Amino acid sequence: MEAFVGRTPRRAACALLLAAAAAAAGGAAAAPAASPRVVEVAGVPDDALPTDVDVRTKRVLLSSPTQGVFELAPLRASWQVRRTWRGGRELPAGVYGEACYAAGGVVVALLGQGVLRLEETRASRLDAEPGWPARLPLTLLGRSRGGLWVAFAPLPFGTESSGGVLLWDRKVVRTVALHDRALATIGRWIEVPERKSVFAATPGGVLEIGEDGKLERHSSAPVASLARDPRGRAIVAVGSSVTRWDGRRLVPVLFSLDMPGKRAPMRQGDPIDVAIDGRGCWHLLYAQGLLAVLDRSGRPAAVLTTEDGIPSTARRLLAVASTDEVLVGSTTEGLRSVRDACPR
Repeated sequence: MEAFVGRTPRRAACALLLAAAAAAAGGAAAAPAASPRVVEVAGVPDDALPTDVDVRTKRVLLSSPTQGVFELAPLRASWQVRRTWRGGRELPAGVYGEACYAAGGVVVALLGQGVLRLEETRASRLDAEPGWPARLPLTLLGRSRGGLWVAFAPLPFGTESSGGVLLWDRKVVRTVALHDRALATIGRWIEVPERKSVFAATPGGVLEIGEDGKLERHSSAPVASLARDPRGRAIVAVGSSVTRWDGRRLVPVLFSLDMPGKRAPMRQGDPIDVAIDGRGCWHLLYAQGLLAVLDRSGRPAAVLTTEDGIPSTARRLLAVASTDEVLVGSTTEGLRSVRDACPR
């Protein structure tokens, strides 16, 4: 079965873009991939989503909306839980959102309440510091040079959203108001250090937010997620289309996926998340547990479905470059590790 992804016209544009991608990669054919492995990660809540990886320690953070924050450490070919901050114990009761490595430790957004800095056995309020706006956190992003980005949830009603972002580095460095409700509803975002900015995925397109407070909109179509190559050479945005950053603008990427023997429906809708692994391969997650993998040249490398172990409620991807795997988090079916889905 063949499923088409991207904007129309499909076949002609697909051929041109794949040819261009192959030429950019030197036109070399990819080596055959080993059989993909999808393995369940034990010992974590069924709703734990992978949120951040520490490139120095190779540890990974998980956030469970109902139970708290968990830190995993690599153990041979698997993972073990190293630290936990559980709701009602180390954390106040609430709904737990994005967690990231920042501020010399771990920071988590307590949805509807505030932002907490986590230590070994307790949590403290980071948002109690001077200059912090009295707004509810939406999501977080650790900054490679130290500090933290915080996005605030827009108000659902009114003429203005009252949303915005904050840059914190031992103190509040800058706040930026986002009056457009769609642009203020930030999903995933990535740091772009060479531009001293972040790219944010929003229902109003890709928004670039500079450390100096400058805003630049790079697309207007809805975007669900963004990812960057761990080696820093590629940025991909997915949503109503799949696009890549060419250094100046986002350009469309179209491709077709062959699914021989798969019982998945012909059309899976738009991608809901994306990750780029340590080999430079793209992993695109669709609803109903479909994971499409493209190699470095833009050629389809694998299509994994629930038949292969991808959860039907999969919602979040996180690439771990040090172990050449992608973690797949779900809302009700636990965490999976995907390895060898792409050729070396």
